[in-house]
Amino acid sequence: ILQAKHILQETGMQSFRPLLPLLLNLKGKPYSLIDHFPFEPIFRTRVPRKTVIMAGRQVAKSSGLASHGIVQSNCTPYYSTLYIAPRFETIRRFSQNYVRPFIETSPVRGLFVSSKTVNSVLQREFLNHSKMQFSFAFLDVERIRGVASDSNCYDEIQDLDKDFIPIIRETMSASKFSIEKFCGTPKGLENTIQMLHNDSSQAEWCIPCLKCKHLNVPCLSHDLDEMIGPYRDDISEESPGIVCGKCHKHVFPRLGRWIHKYPERRWSFAGYRIPQIIM
Repeated sequence: ILQAKHILQETGMQSFRPLLPLLLNLKGKPYSLIDHFPFEPIFRTRVPRKTVIMAGRQVAKSSGLASHGIVQSNCTPYYSTLYIAPRFETIRRFSQNYVRPFIETSPVRGLFVSSKTVNSVLQREFLNHSKMQFSFAFLDVERIRGVASDSNCYDEIQDLDKDFIPIIRETMSASKFSIEKFCGTPKGLENTIQMLHNDSSQAEWCIPCLKCKHLNVPCLSHDLDEMIGPYRDDISEESPGIVCGKCHKHVFPRLGRWIHKYPERRWSFAGYRIPQIIM
């Protein structure tokens, strides 16, 4: 606790990121964003009203959402987060396979929960009276109408009917926070997540080339195809598998940074694209 207090004082409480190794474990080790650096924006304490994360498969999106929800809940008393997915199996898997292990293996579990707090698949409560609620809305939103929340987080949003979003948003009508996060993996150009991303700041993880100074943008309209280098047995962080789209020398994803196509939208509707190759 003293170490966490010192970190918050040193960083000015600008991000939850430094607290993660102290509060959470993943597979028996302290959880951190060292190898998942593109996710750092969602852990900032100043966040836009709306955020959309358009990510490739297996980039640790669910781990990031679960860990952020637990830390946010335990840092903000009486804070209610509603997680929505299209199907029950998706939200059940998120609650059981990601949220539950983070809570149960936390080194400060006794500060988070007790035998008196609710710990079910569809609702997890904490000692500070915050809670994480889980629901689904593939065919209709009737089961969600009576829920009250401060923040709504959508997973697999690409499979959710976009007309449901304004209805679900009413769950936050009495909250002073009213924060929305939309996450998923696009299956084409005509779906809900693509529509949301088009309205966002459309940030890309841009990686500089140390040789020719070209700024590589890993999306289809820029350098993505040219950045995928040939397969090798010795691919590592020191010898990456991605290359500069211009000179084809190695580029290092960790040296990249977020650049917003529409910076004026950054604090109203932030959008981040996380392709698999930068991970």
